[in-house]
Amino acid sequence: MVGRKEGKKDMRMYKVTSCMLVILMVTFFSGCEKKQNEIIGLQLSGQQDILTYDEGVVWNTGEDVLLKKKGETNGTSIFQDPFYEKKMDEDIILQYIDKGFLYYIRTFERKNYELCSMELSNYKEQILYANCSQEERTYNYLGLKDKKAQIGGQREDEMTRTAQRFCKAGDRIYMLDGDSLYEINVWTKYKRVITEDIDGDTELVFRNSKLYYKNLAKNMVEYDISSGSSKCVSDWMAQKICLCGEYLMVQRMNGELYRCIEDNKWTKLMKLPGNLVQGDDKNIYCSESGGNKLVIYDVATMEISKTIQCKNLWSVATIKDDNIYYLVTDDDKYMLQTEGIK
Repeated sequence: MVGRKEGKKDMRMYKVTSCMLVILMVTFFSGCEKKQNEIIGLQLSGQQDILTYDEGVVWNTGEDVLLKKKGETNGTSIFQDPFYEKKMDEDIILQYIDKGFLYYIRTFERKNYELCSMELSNYKEQILYANCSQEERTYNYLGLKDKKAQIGGQREDEMTRTAQRFCKAGDRIYMLDGDSLYEINVWTKYKRVITEDIDGDTELVFRNSKLYYKNLAKNMVEYDISSGSSKCVSDWMAQKICLCGEYLMVQRMNGELYRCIEDNKWTKLMKLPGNLVQGDDKNIYCSESGGNKLVIYDVATMEISKTIQCKNLWSVATIKDDNIYYLVTDDDKYMLQTEGIK
């Protein structure tokens, strides 16, 4: 009898200990996930074909993606894998650089895509998510794909636009695909729709774990990543959204530039004679004179600090090491330009 009672007591203690352990694990991982999925500041936009980071500059030439590190004269292709073979109709869409990792989208064969990251120190690529399996991609390369084959759960003729922008935050990916915004679990690959009311050409701006974008009516929407709630924060049409340090900058359709510091309180700064292209914590970069002039404004004073004459301005990177990097286009090729700002 004593042994049986002690056995029951041990079993109860085991169950209590197990429950406490489960609670502690859930609490721990929930806290980790919340912290891991936080995004402090990031902006994604179209024509983002040049990016800078502490070690150098990365740009898309239209034929290849090159990396030029500090002290180097010429750029080197980032695709160093000897077994790498360019896919049919392949295109690379640069997204951003974070902690030495380059994030980009590889599109190919009309509607297929891969969301990728690459460690720039060793050129090692990882596919974070793809809308078709490796087997299906292999069949595509060999020309053996059945016309009725399914791709990512959809028939090929039913697929619309491909991925345009994405950001990885911990174990989640936020992706703009056509006129829908998705959240993807990195581990399970489960994809859910956040909203279908989104402008297909919108910028995605992340600030303090909140995502800002334009809806179909061109109004600005704030999506809270933590709670999953969203709200419209403007009754006016936005042309361009960008992040300048801790501030949100928005150029309205009438050319007026507004700044938001907190609680969606907007302050009018000026009317820009051109188009807002890019921003950072010290400057905003504008394209004027039909893309033949790059004008840099000081964020603190909103006065012009630098004007650069150029031809067919395509994309601008923020200033690094007292240099401004930008791309000009000629016959669908993109050429890197550099100029000192002092």
